[in-house]
Amino acid sequence: MLPIAATVVRSAMERHRQDTDVTSARRELDSELTRLRERANRLETAVAALEQATADGLRAARSEGERVETLRASALHARNLRAEPA
Repeated sequence: MLPIAATVVRSAMERHRQDTDVTSARRELDSELTRLRERANRLETAVAALEQATADGLRAARSEGERVETLRASALHARNLRAEPA
């Protein structure tokens, strides 16, 4: 009878550990999703600002050279945004 009781207790302890692992994994996933959503929101805001600045720069440009510089600067900023760690 003692080996059966030990098996039942061991099984219950393993289920409890697995439940804890699942809960912990769920918390980690929720945390990661929150972080990624915040990153997506920051990127959307930055992209909108970059698009507006590019449009304003192109409108204000007085020569082809200024337009080229505006586009180069915008491309550089876009690359920097993409390079930021997630």
